Formats: sequence, structure tokens, C-alpha cells
Amino acid sequence: MSSSTSAQQAAIAARGNVLVVAGAGTGKTRTLVERCLRLLREGASLEEMLIVTFTTAAAAEMRARLRKALEAATAAQVSQSQFFAEQAALLDTAQISTLHSFCLSLVREHFHELGIDPQVVVLDERQTRPLTRECLTELLAGHYAGRWPHSAALQQFIRRHGRGSDESLRALVSRLHNYAQSLPDPDGWLVGQLAVLNEATPTQWHAWLAASLDVWRKDWLAALGDAPDVLALQRCRAALASLPTEQVGRAVLSAPGAHLDNAAARWGQTRPTLQAFAAALTAILAADATEHWQRKKSSLRPAFAKLFEEAEFFLSLLGPDGSATALNEDWEWSRHELAALVELTRQFAERFTEAKRQLGGVDFADVEQLSLRLLRDVNSAAARRCRERFAHVFVDEYQDINAAQDAILRAVSRSGTEANRFLVGDIKQSIYRFRLANPRIFAGYAEAWGAGDLQSPTLGAETTNGDFKSPARAAVQSVISLADNFRSHAAVLNFVNALFRPLMRASVGGVVYDTAAELRFGNAIERAALAAKPMDASLIELHVLTTDEPAVSEEADEAEGGVEELLAIEREARFVTTRLREWHRAGHPVWDESARGFRPVQWRDMVVLMRSPGTRSEAFAKEFHRVGVPLHAERGGFYESLEVTDLLNLLRLLDNPLQDLPLLAVLRSPLVGMSLEELVAIRKAAERTLMWDALTKFRAAGNSTTTASTATVSDSVFEKAAEFLARFAEWRQLIRLGSLTQCLERVLAETHYEALLLAEPRGPERVANVRRLLDLARQFDPLQRQGLHRFLRFVEAQEEAELDHDPAPLPTEDAVRLMSIHQSKGLEFPVVVVAGLGVRFNLRDLSGDVLLDGELGLCPMVSPPESQRRFPSLPHWLAKQRGRRESLGEELRLLYVALTRARDTLLLCGTDAGKSVVEKWR
Repeated sequence: MSSSTSAQQAAIAARGNVLVVAGAGTGKTRTLVERCLRLLREGASLEEMLIVTFTTAAAAEMRARLRKALEAATAAQVSQSQFFAEQAALLDTAQISTLHSFCLSLVREHFHELGIDPQVVVLDERQTRPLTRECLTELLAGHYAGRWPHSAALQQFIRRHGRGSDESLRALVSRLHNYAQSLPDPDGWLVGQLAVLNEATPTQWHAWLAASLDVWRKDWLAALGDAPDVLALQRCRAALASLPTEQVGRAVLSAPGAHLDNAAARWGQTRPTLQAFAAALTAILAADATEHWQRKKSSLRPAFAKLFEEAEFFLSLLGPDGSATALNEDWEWSRHELAALVELTRQFAERFTEAKRQLGGVDFADVEQLSLRLLRDVNSAAARRCRERFAHVFVDEYQDINAAQDAILRAVSRSGTEANRFLVGDIKQSIYRFRLANPRIFAGYAEAWGAGDLQSPTLGAETTNGDFKSPARAAVQSVISLADNFRSHAAVLNFVNALFRPLMRASVGGVVYDTAAELRFGNAIERAALAAKPMDASLIELHVLTTDEPAVSEEADEAEGGVEELLAIEREARFVTTRLREWHRAGHPVWDESARGFRPVQWRDMVVLMRSPGTRSEAFAKEFHRVGVPLHAERGGFYESLEVTDLLNLLRLLDNPLQDLPLLAVLRSPLVGMSLEELVAIRKAAERTLMWDALTKFRAAGNSTTTASTATVSDSVFEKAAEFLARFAEWRQLIRLGSLTQCLERVLAETHYEALLLAEPRGPERVANVRRLLDLARQFDPLQRQGLHRFLRFVEAQEEAELDHDPAPLPTEDAVRLMSIHQSKGLEFPVVVVAGLGVRFNLRDLSGDVLLDGELGLCPMVSPPESQRRFPSLPHWLAKQRGRRESLGEELRLLYVALTRARDTLLLCGTDAGKSVVEKWR
């Protein structure tokens, strides 16, 4: 890219508050650097700039680019050479860092005002997770003893929703605490939730019911507008068209807190409307009668099944008379337990803070909240000093900010005619929802600062904690879009645009993928040679691999799905290695910018990206090793390594053998060494039972020489099964009578596991991981007397702390790289393979009895007194729908990030059981 585009120039020159919507590969880092240089030329200094990046690596890159630019400016501009040299000298101390680093420096600088140790230590998750469990254990012991007024309600919650265990309650408290910590006023939010739950009347639920019915009516009227001419659908359409219209539906649901001031009064006025809805819902359900699907048009009914399911749900809340008695009952049955949950969370927050204080430490969330304590009062000395010091505030990746972080950055920034924020981001690349990133904050700025058509609805008060549209700022705010892509081949961009144009929209993905959001082939004249497709060079490939077996439905046996997944991983690994070898041998052309021409592809030009590689990466590593293709696999944390996973899965089985997926993994691992074909044979011994039962039945069948079903199975399979089951019984006896370490050492000795690992790629490294797990077991043996189950709980608490999604460093060797999509963020590659596209989305978070929604709050399943039944409350139903949309939106954005890493060639690969899938793509 030889010169800046007009959009980049506008961003470089703009003043006041500026929001830059920077699409993938559009040169945002260069734009940031050029804006800094322009400000320096105009007399600014690095000492008065705050530059915030998302990762430490990004901060280092920004510092390096600025250094290079300043050195060039020093050599080129004689009149200012001394000034630029001085600025280069300031780079090492300039405030270019992650937000956490900035906040930590702020907290340490003002330790006296905050009453903390100036050398306070930041605790990581490995240190805080055990504290979390200890604090909750102590608090729950008090509640079991009935020490507090809300203890009885909490015990009732555990009986109803915990199935006799408090594990789900612990997880809920942690989730609630973590979410509150991402807000500007955590305890204030919790107190607000308590205030609502202590109301005898479900005012919020009433408002949401009316709003939901309004939205539902509009959506289905639109959907039925083009429906087939069927009597059942005609009657549904007529019933919906006869209903009165509420005008606040979507507004209430998108910002519920802002519309409740007169909700109680409006509820009484809404009663006739609700009665009309009850009558219409009754008519819709009656229209579903068999005789109304005449002339064999009943085959159309599944397409409209959701209409009737939702009508039945709403009618169950309203009742036939529209009184909403059931809704009121749901509220009364739920609110006391939810209030107890919130009270417990507040108790935990206080106890957890004290436990960290006793260790002389804080966690990352504490650092942000301490910073907010300093800055919340805009007239405080700390806030004034920050605003006086920083004349220019730059923030990258703003789409992944949370509300607390946004409040910090607003507090250190200036306003009015001195507005000085330069925010860069792209909602299409927001992929950190699991870290509580809130892309709607970025959307709010885009809407308020001049691009209201770009993104999603206005934020709720607890998200923004402020007014985007302050009149004092109106004249100094702008939104600039960067759409010229300087990374990818024109064919790649055309494919990305064509794919996401119909898929990505405000409700799923957070942005309308229209002309303004599309990527353009940047600098088309100078890059004309790149735009031309080389002869016989495929640039975009989609490969859908199929199995010989029918597709496994979501309701099918979990173990069958496990076998199917193992088959898919190895099949994809084999296909990918074959295709990459073909390209390498054929000298597949990739663009070389330095030579301004195409050259043959090298291994280092290729990358394999997956949503969640985990142990799947090991299947690829084995296949690449088998065929001799060099591979650099970015391994996850210690607990993600295959060798540690093998042993942990065995320990899980020793704790409880009736677990299909751990059993499948152990049987497939070197601990037993069964092939996929052998696993399928075992599965067929008892197809609709637990895998453990199938294994024991298979072993029993092997003892009978007359069993017809075993005639085609080799004796070695029976020997493996019998040997494993015999050893397993001995191991289980040992772990009950001896120590965890003794059991693991015996497993390793009898299976020769370490010797087998040494024959695999990265053998010494993998054996070292096994030894490390043994060390953990040795440390655990004398300290923990709760046995194997306690150790597995300890591991679960540690696993998440080992995950690392920061971009991976580029290897120097000539090897294909394998990494997660998260790790690839910010990188680019000539050849990108996106594998594992057939893996189902993980929506387990939406299956809980209590969901947490940023706008709806706590959303419970309802369990009536003296009943084992559970059914969704209105907010649970709404939160599940919203959560599903947001999860799918995140997956869509992840796919966008993966595809836009490609410069020259893009290959998409996934496995779908059943040959019919091929026809869908023809």
C-alpha cells in the first residue's frame, strides 16, 4: 500500500471523537501510526498520548511501527529531526499498553488513595480459582446451618435446581460475579436486581410479556405474508391481523430498564389487549387442526411448527382470559430463590475480596474496578490529572470492550470541544463474548456518532453508563469506515462478500452486511497483477466430506456421536494433508509482495485454522507426521495436550466408568490402542446402550466361539477389550486403597505409555507433560483427602486458567501452521485452510436452569412447590432465544475472521454424515 486512501486520510486528519470502523485487512495499524505522526508534526508529544491495545503483542507491534516511522521521519525531515529523535527516545516509556497494564500503573500510582499496597500483586486464574471455591464452600456451610435470613431460600434453590448438588449454584454465583465485575458499578447492579426481585408484582415481566407479544405478532404477520394458501395459515394470519398494536415492543426488550417508569400503570391499560391476544392465540392453536391442512398440504406444517409452539407458550402465560395469572405465579415461585442467589453473590464478592487481600493481591477485574473508584468522580484529582496528561486517547479493538472498560476510557478522555478519543474496531470481528466483550458498546458509538445504520440497537443504561449523544459533543464526533482491503486476492474478497451478504444481519452478527460493510479490493490499479487469476490455480475451494453412515441426530446416542467425531477428525486431517501436498508439489502460486509477482507456495505459507483445536490438533499432527509434511501446531494449555487428556479421561473413568466420551477417548488412545473400525465393532455390540455396557457385552461375546455377530471381528479386538477391562478393575481397586500417584505410575508401567509417546512427534515434550501431571498428583496426595473425585474437581478449576487465545508467534521453520481462529486474529497467510466446519455449535450454556442475560437479568426455569416439573419462565424463554442468536452471531463472526486471514487461497473443509448434503451444494 503505497499511499493512504481517502478514508484513511480522513481518519488521520479528523479531530474530536472519532470512531473508525476498520474492516479486515484495511490498514488500521498503519492509520493509527500515521495519525500519531501527524499529531507529532503538529506539536503533540508521545508523553500526552494514551495508546491502548487488546494484547501485549499488539502493543509491542505498535511501539515497533512507531519507532520505525519516527526513525524515518528523523532522517527525512531535517527541520524536525531533533524533535523526532526525542520522540523516538520517549517510546520506551510512552503509555502504549493493554488496558490492564494502564490500569495497574494507575492503581499503583494512587495506592495511598485506594488504601492498598503499592507493590500489590496481580493474581491469575490459577491462583484465584481455588480461592473462589474455598470462599463459596465456607459461605455455603453457613447457609446449610441456616445462619442467614435467605439461607432457607438458598437451600430450596439447591433442592429444586441442583439435583442435590451445589455445583450448579457455585457456577451460577461465579458467572453472576464475573458479569457484575464487567460493569461500572458491580454492587450497584446487584442491588438493583435485588430491588426488582423484592417487588411483589412482576412489573418487568409484565412489560416484557406485552412487548414480546407485540414483536411476535409483527414477526409472524410478516412471515405469513408469503405463506402458501392453506386454510390453517389463512386463519392464523387473520387472527394476528385482528390484534391491536403496541408500539414499544423492540424498544422495551432491547433496553428494558428505560421503559418501566410507567409500566405498572400501562399494565392495567394493556388488559384488553392481552385478552385479545389470548383469543387470537386460542384461534391459532385451533387453526392447527388436521382438517385445516387440506389436500395433502400437511407436509407444509413443519415449516410453521414454531408458530404453534410459541402460541402455546404465550397462551400458557396469559391464560384463556388474558389475566396472566400463570406469569404472576411463576414470579412468586421464583423471586425469593433468585434474591437469595443475588445475596449470596454479594456475600461472595465481599469474602473473595478479603481472601485476595490476605494474599496481598488483586485480580484483573479488581484492577479495573479500583481504577473506576479513582475515576468515577470526574472532578477527582486522579481523573483531572489523567485528562490533563492525555491530550489524545487511542483505543484499538473497541468492539471487544466491556462496560467497565468503556467507563474507564471515557473517564480519562476529554469532552466538548476538546474531545479526544480515537476508537478503532469492527463488530464483524468481535469474537470474545466468552470474555464478556460487549460489541453493542461499539454499536452505540457508531449509531450516536453518525452511522446509525451500521449496527445494532441502542444500549441499556447498565451497558453504556452514559449518554453517547451529549449536546456538547455533537459537533466533534465522526464515524469513518475503512473498507479497502489490502490483504486478500479479489476472488477471496468476492467470496467473503457473497457468503456473508445474506447471512450477517443486525439480529445475528450485530451488523447488516450491506454495501457499506463489504470489503473492497484496495489499490486496484497497483494490485492489478494480483487481481488476475493465475492459470490452473484454484483460489477458493469448499470440500464437504461425507460418511457412509446416516447422520447422527442431536438426540442420538452420545457415544455414536463420539465415534462419528473421531472419524471426521481423522478423515479431514487426511484430506487436508493430501491437498496441501498436491499444492506444494505443483508449485501452487502465491503472491510475493516484495517481488511483485507470483512464486511457488512454501509450507510456511499455509495455515490450518479451527474453531477449537484442542485434542483435534493431535489428529492433524499425527497425520502430517505420517505423510512427512512439517507442521507447527500451536498447542493449547497443559491440560489440552493429548497425553494429559488421555490420562485425565482414564481418571474420569476410574471415578465413574459410565461416561461414553472419556471411554471412547481412552480406547482410541495409546493406553489401549483400538482403531476406529474396532470401536465401531464394539459399538454395534449394543447400539443403544452406554459404551461401557457395549464394551462388556462385546467382551462376553468374544468368549463365545459360536456368536455369529463376532464372526468378522478379529481376535485381537477381543483381546484388547478383555485386557483393558481386567487392568481397569485392578486400577480401580488400587486407586481406592492406595494413592492417586501409585495408580498413575502403575498405568504408565503396564501400558508402556511413555515409550509409545517417545515414538510420536514431540515425544520428549509429551513425556515431560506426563511427568508434570504426576508431580501434580504427588502434591495433591498428602494435601487432599477427598480422593480422586476431588482431584478431578481441582483439574476442572485449573483447566480454564490454562487457556490462551492470544495471537501465536510466527515460527521460523518452513512448516504448515495449525492454530485456533482466536490465535490467528490479526495475522494473515497466503493459504488458509478452515477445517472442522461440520462440528456442531456448542450451545450448552443455554441449557441451564437459570440463565444470565445482560438486559433481562436472572432468567429462571420455574419449579412449582412440591413438584418435580420445571418449565421456562418468560425471561428464560426470551434469554434462550437471545442467547442462541448471540451465540450464532459469534460463530458467524469467527467464520468471518477465519476467512479474512487468507491472502491468495482459501480452502473450507467439513464433515457431514449422509450423502444428501452434497446435493445441497450443487
